[in-house]
Amino acid sequence: MADKIDFLDGLPLSMQKDILNDISKLKDDRRDEIAIEIDDTIYMIPKAVNDLIDCLYRDIQVKASGIQKN
Repeated sequence: MADKIDFLDGLPLSMQKDILNDISKLKDDRRDEIAIEIDDTIYMIPKAVNDLIDCLYRDIQVKASGIQKN
């Protein structure tokens, strides 16, 4: 079920469509973003960047464990 956006009622239909289209694009753009928290601040970053951070973190853990074994 859709929610009604009251402020759109007074606008011409073409403007309503433009606004809803813009809102939809914003939502699509954010779909691939991940929230991360650094020093009590939340940042929205692309999923690809988050994947890179995870990969680098795992690499550091593997190398650190290898250093400790030697």
